[in-house]
Order: sequence, then structure tokens, then C-alpha cells
Amino acid sequence: MLSIIPSPLEFPALLTYITSLKSQMSSRHELIGALTSFDESDNGYIDFEDIRRELMTTGPKRMTEDQVNAALQGFIERTGKYKGKVSYTRFLDSMMGDQTAQG
Repeated sequence: MLSIIPSPLEFPALLTYITSLKSQMSSRHELIGALTSFDESDNGYIDFEDIRRELMTTGPKRMTEDQVNAALQGFIERTGKYKGKVSYTRFLDSMMGDQTAQG
């Protein structure tokens, strides 16, 4: 079996790539606004199955089940009151950095 080993990615190229991805993202305020529409209880959590379904079926850039699982798996509550739900503020903090302490 032939395996293709990609050439090493140089740090400046990685930074350029990350910057280009971040510039394509909506602002934190816009993302919070979109996610709160799924937060029926106004408690900072959304049902994983609801957001998974939306990400896989809505919009021009639909995600696959594997992509949704990879992106949100670490944010799904496993026990307690919010079992099966995703803390979207914690998710955004991870994606964009915690901006609550900033000006």
C-alpha cells in the first residue's frame, strides 16, 4: 500500500491558514445570537441532537455527522441536569477565546 506523507507545514504557513479561517468566521456576537435561537430555556445550553441536525441539513456548507461529532463531542454534557446538551458559550470560548474579560 502506497502512503503519501505530506510535507511538513511551516509555522508561518500555519499562522496564515489559521488567520484566514478565523477571518471567515462570524463575530462572537453573531454566533451567540444564532445559537441562542436554539436555547429554548435561555440557560446557555442547546440540545446536541437539535444542533447536529441543523448543521447537517441547513445552509450551503453542510457538515457531515463525523464533522459535527468531532467539533462538538467534547462539549456534550454526559451527566446531570444538562445531559445531552452542549454549552455553547464554552464551545465559543474554546473556538474564539474567552472574550468576557476583554474590553
